[in-house]
Amino acid sequence: VVYFQGVKEAQSLTKRLASDFKNLQFAYPKDKRQLLKEIEDAEVLFGGFVDEETIIDKAKKLRWFHCAAAGVDYIIKTMREHPHILFTSSKGASEEQISEWVIAMTLYTLKHVKQLQRLYDSKKLVNLVEPLMQDELFGKTVCIVGLGRIGKRAAQKFNALGCRVLGIKREKAEFPYIEKVGTLEDLKDFFSESDIISIHLALTEKTKGCINREAINSMKENALFINTARGALVDEKALIERLNRREIRALLDVIQDEPIKEGNPLLSTTNLLVTPHVSYNSKEFYGKLFDLFSANLKLYLQGRKDSLINVVNLRLGY
Repeated sequence: VVYFQGVKEAQSLTKRLASDFKNLQFAYPKDKRQLLKEIEDAEVLFGGFVDEETIIDKAKKLRWFHCAAAGVDYIIKTMREHPHILFTSSKGASEEQISEWVIAMTLYTLKHVKQLQRLYDSKKLVNLVEPLMQDELFGKTVCIVGLGRIGKRAAQKFNALGCRVLGIKREKAEFPYIEKVGTLEDLKDFFSESDIISIHLALTEKTKGCINREAINSMKENALFINTARGALVDEKALIERLNRREIRALLDVIQDEPIKEGNPLLSTTNLLVTPHVSYNSKEFYGKLFDLFSANLKLYLQGRKDSLINVVNLRLGY
């Protein structure tokens, strides 16, 4: 079993894996060169974000790849070329963290935390009632686009805080905490009545660019747009235009070109906060990640490959 992902929080957890599965041989490559050497004899691979295309091609004995990410769009093409390799994802490990992040950043915006911090830093704590008029979250209409595990948890939490929740799903369904569920064809109508829009879609051939100019232009004045899914879902140019006209606000944890580079127009866009793809990142996340892999490893060793958690549908892409 080869594990690769250079995160300090994972070091103690890798030791726990070796302790729990004493009959297995584990390898923890420290760099890509060592990884390419270890992968030649690996039956199981666990990790992500280190040139997987090359790694998978060189792993001639590989039978199972457990991806450390929930979204597998970046590697799905390669895995389709190797259909004999069992492919699982880490959906569910970050649902609490990302849904909390969405709530936290929503409140950060509605309560003008950034402006209040600047006021404190200036040492001029005057009572600016009008410029710092806050919005209440209670009673707001929230549209959750994508009702997978993360989207559903975000919907539940917004509902618990007194919001009216709308949802977009591949197929219509009913949830007790969502007032109305539509499909991607309903984006324009749902966006037009939403105060807050949070994107949680998987990136596939069908969803790429689905948050298009028409959908973005349908957002109501002063709406808050949040994306923690994938940047390629969104027409960034259309979004930037509305932001620079100060018609809407946005929080982007993901963008089309990551990491963001000097000269990217997003760096000079108004009414926007960009964060470096960190909404999933918590101390608890890595424990959940390893618990998920450990549960799957037990099933794999028992020969119950059909029972593994989060098997990726290569056709659908998630």
